[in-house]
Amino acid sequence: MSALSVRDLRREDIPLIDAYWSSLTSEDLERMFIDPKKLSADADFRNRLSKLIDTPLLDRAADPLIWECDGKAVGFTNLNNIQRGFEADIHLHLFEGSVRAKGLGRRLFAKSVQKYFERHDLKRIVCQPASTNSAPNGLMKALGVPVARTHQTIPSAICFEHEVNRYEITKTWVTEICRLHELPMTQQKSI
Repeated sequence: MSALSVRDLRREDIPLIDAYWSSLTSEDLERMFIDPKKLSADADFRNRLSKLIDTPLLDRAADPLIWECDGKAVGFTNLNNIQRGFEADIHLHLFEGSVRAKGLGRRLFAKSVQKYFERHDLKRIVCQPASTNSAPNGLMKALGVPVARTHQTIPSAICFEHEVNRYEITKTWVTEICRLHELPMTQQKSI
């Protein structure tokens, strides 16, 4: 079995994330309803990520985590619109094709949300993928997270308005999913 870990974004990860966004095809952008005009210029994007790394956790507007498989970065999650003590939005991206469709994303996602609940004392985390995007919707289904509702919205600053499935992940859900997937619950305190 592969060794999976979730860790904070580091400077050496910035080129990987930049390459992921730069390599998206027009089909990828369409599948995620991303407006290519809203993607930041490379230098601006890298500078914003560098500043984020230098910002204390509780002062950040976003909280990116890197997903690792056997010590290699394979994807990331990003928490934004953070309302500490209440809710935040999550986005997930698996950029290493060789680890897709192997069930690793479920475990990495569960580890990420567990960490986010601990760090930000959240009541829920909201994930809103395009209703037609099979990968994140399949992940949520595999994890047993029900669709709270399907509606039209602009789920992030880089997207067009489109139909999304809204998933509301609670701390209770995290405890249950960690139990079902035999993931250890961490004992860290909220920051």
